Amino acid sequence: MRRPVTVRALLPGDLPEVAEILRDAFTSVYEEHGFLTPFPSLEGATWLSETYAAMPATVAHVAELSGELVGAAFLHLRGASASLGPVAARPAATAGVGRALVQSLLDVAGPRSVRLFQDAFNSESFALYSKLGFRIVEPVAYAVTDRLERGTRASAVSLAGPDDVAALLTFDRLHTGMDRSADLHDALATGTGLLLRREGRLCGFLLCRRGAQRLVVAPAVAETAAGLCALAADFAQRNAGHGAALRVPVGSGLGGGGQILTTLLGLGFRIEHLGNLMVRGAYPEVPGCQLLAIFPESL
Repeated sequence: MRRPVTVRALLPGDLPEVAEILRDAFTSVYEEHGFLTPFPSLEGATWLSETYAAMPATVAHVAELSGELVGAAFLHLRGASASLGPVAARPAATAGVGRALVQSLLDVAGPRSVRLFQDAFNSESFALYSKLGFRIVEPVAYAVTDRLERGTRASAVSLAGPDDVAALLTFDRLHTGMDRSADLHDALATGTGLLLRREGRLCGFLLCRRGAQRLVVAPAVAETAAGLCALAADFAQRNAGHGAALRVPVGSGLGGGGQILTTLLGLGFRIEHLGNLMVRGAYPEVPGCQLLAIFPESL
């Protein structure tokens, strides 16, 4: 008889084991499909789990089986929306750990629109999320570069300063339908932001912070694909020679019909793997184009 999986809130003392679960789970599935693990060291998984556990409006659950920690998952609540991830189970864990974790966090999310990034090569996770009511709304490419090519500085692009925060937050809400105030404040405090203005009016922004291995780009939002391309080219010029990673939608909606991806490939990015933006519940039709956040997941 299958032993029951129990789910509870993450406690500070769980974090070392949670980091090991993240590292082992993602390394197992990525290497099984021929991809490099996103957690090449335990330090990276430790930093992520500790940082997520400390974030405001983030809920973390762990799964236990006969008293042993076998899984962990995170949910980021942002007003009427939320994002799920990462979700991880020990490679040798019994079936049902992932489902129990996801369902427990969906219960927390309630009527919110919940979104996540799903690795397209992982058929098991796709089946799980589909059974739980998620649907694909946009194909997404995970793009990386070890050395950014020189881009083009744009006179309409400038560095974001403290006086720009209010306008940036208002612009973001209009073009995403989400309340990401805490995330954008944190990104600006720990990284840098670029603003695109036309005739004094804010038309787009791009945020970046330093990750363990590369610059982590996004979120980024612009009214048009051309505007987002201008921000990307200016970012590349300012950071030429550095490594970088981002998630770019490649469909006809948020991805600007391929124009943004073409620009990024010209700046030295390569596609490491493909994924899906999946959503459960309402998904607002918002104007403009975006680069999806890697941190926190898919917000």
